[in-house]
Amino acid sequence: PTGFLAPDDSPLLPLLPPHFTAYALGPAADPAAAAQRLFDGLLTLEARGVRRILVEGVPEVREGLAVMNRVRKAAGEEVWLAV
Repeated sequence: PTGFLAPDDSPLLPLLPPHFTAYALGPAADPAAAAQRLFDGLLTLEARGVRRILVEGVPEVREGLAVMNRVRKAAGEEVWLAV
């Protein structure tokens, strides 16, 4: 299974295949919510048996910079995809 961390209003969420498990990080306009929910999302997906987690990037400004920094530190591998 694959996990997907993204804002609640991500246009990608409705497009996910059935074998993906999504975890909402809060509205895209509120990167502070994403910062607060990030580790809970990682732990929740891990507890559900997810082996790979994809993260929708957020703008790297203020709290968004902290979110993306934490994502990079938690990642074993970093691959960027343009959608």
